[in-house]
Amino acid sequence: MTLVSNTIPNLVGGISQQPPALRLTTSCESMVNTWPSIVSGLQKRPPTRHIASLGTSLSDGACGYLIERNEDYRYLAVLENGNLKVININTGALQTVAFPDGKLYLNATSPVDAFRFVTFGDYTFISNNTKVVDTVAVSEPVGGATRLNPASQGTVYVATAAYNTYYSVYVNGVLKASYLTPTGTSGSEAIADTSQIATQVNTALIASGYTTIKTGSTITITNLPAGATLQTQGGNGDKMMRCFISDVQSFSDLPPTSPEGRIVRVAGDLEALGDDYYVVFEKGIWRETVDWNQGEAIDVTTMPHVLIRNADGTWTFKKHVWKGRSVGDTESSQNPSFVGKTINDIFVYTNRFGILADENLILSEADNYENFYRTTTAQLLDSDVIDLAVLHSNVDVLHHAIPYNRDLLLMSATNQFRFSYQQYLGQKTANIQYSTSFNVSTRVHPLNIGNSVYFVDDRSDYAYTKAYEYFPKENVVADDADEITSQIPEFIPNNITFTAASNRAKAIVVYSAEDPTSLFVYKFFWSGDRKVQSAWTKWTFTDCQKIYWAGFSGTYLYFLIKRPNEVTLERMRIDEDVF
Repeated sequence: MTLVSNTIPNLVGGISQQPPALRLTTSCESMVNTWPSIVSGLQKRPPTRHIASLGTSLSDGACGYLIERNEDYRYLAVLENGNLKVININTGALQTVAFPDGKLYLNATSPVDAFRFVTFGDYTFISNNTKVVDTVAVSEPVGGATRLNPASQGTVYVATAAYNTYYSVYVNGVLKASYLTPTGTSGSEAIADTSQIATQVNTALIASGYTTIKTGSTITITNLPAGATLQTQGGNGDKMMRCFISDVQSFSDLPPTSPEGRIVRVAGDLEALGDDYYVVFEKGIWRETVDWNQGEAIDVTTMPHVLIRNADGTWTFKKHVWKGRSVGDTESSQNPSFVGKTINDIFVYTNRFGILADENLILSEADNYENFYRTTTAQLLDSDVIDLAVLHSNVDVLHHAIPYNRDLLLMSATNQFRFSYQQYLGQKTANIQYSTSFNVSTRVHPLNIGNSVYFVDDRSDYAYTKAYEYFPKENVVADDADEITSQIPEFIPNNITFTAASNRAKAIVVYSAEDPTSLFVYKFFWSGDRKVQSAWTKWTFTDCQKIYWAGFSGTYLYFLIKRPNEVTLERMRIDEDVF
């Protein structure tokens, strides 16, 4: 056999399971506890350093979420079934957390599958995808203000005063009140003003057995029989006296005064954008409101809760105040589509709070994270809530939303979509388009690093995991992705529970529950539009029983590790300067 001699360069290509003839000369069959750096060459991985002991154990499904603002503001929220802890990862100190609403929302048999997070400022929203969002009826009076049931109300409004004119009121076609103004043929017969005419008509209505409220030139009948009709006659084509029960055609048909709490539906212009809307007379003006007995609020016990860092350094986990229906009715201001469903993901996009539920993307009102209802039904506003479903040949339950540049990437278990808008974001300019079809883990959220999005495919019918680098393209609907595990098809076991990434270190770590004492590390480097490194290695940890969580912050990779007798918070410095 001929002896083959060759020079082996630095092994910065990582592990490859390809046949030797096809394998890159910078790759090898096995690589453990190494750091393949294109700057320093192949190095040993750095050690972890102990920060603090956090007790004896955590539940198997515990998950972690890093909350950081700067070097001095770094905290780790650790969630178990029915419990939450906050740890200062700089010192390892356990923080004081108050639970004024209890811990019921934290119940989940598998926290790593159930909880999703988003942070802005001192507020971290936590969503539990085992909770079905529900609503609660808001009984009358809405907002504590007295409101009159429009079903038993009838309004008569004297608009204009004229001489020698009958002002008459008919209920179910029967005359119930009438008043004839003076003829005006003599100086002693001064024309009555509209309020005086209304007084005479009101007196006649009372005499006919009706209960009324007179305000200025307006008479409100408060005991009109159900289903009754109301008509008026008042000269000039019956325009001098008007009437209505619960509806008017336009806002200009409303009287200037009315009893407090009078509710009226305004039909509006049939050619104008918007729906019918409701107004109520309060404190001397008509303002838009919700229809009688149509008030509804989201049950805050079923919605994402909030973890707040207080000014004194303590923390509070509690229910959040989410707004309910304040205008319109169940048709014109419908419940958001996440009602009756579980929430799969939460995020912030273009100053709106975002929710994925079933096949729908729901964005809150602009600049109002707590509101998922319309603020007016009189017209369609660009700031209104956006609620769109993906349209595709398959049923696509959306699990992940990843803001990318101006767009939003949406991922189901098998397909990817682009949510985008033209010029400004509003209902009339937003759309969702199908992009690609790749299998994506529903448990592990994709990672946005630089110009790429990384995700894993760990379907249960596969023994090993695949990982992809997704390339969203500018001004192109069809994106693309490359498999970054193509050279190691049988390397990373299935059942991935978390991933973490650092753009600074150009590294990704992947954890599989099937190999609980190891991390699979991907090291990459781009030079312009050319990828010069795509290397996998494996890190194993001695005296380790399980890794609950790992996450990058600055130049460090932090760990929650189950040692033989304790759970420890540790960190590893990941920086090219230290190798």
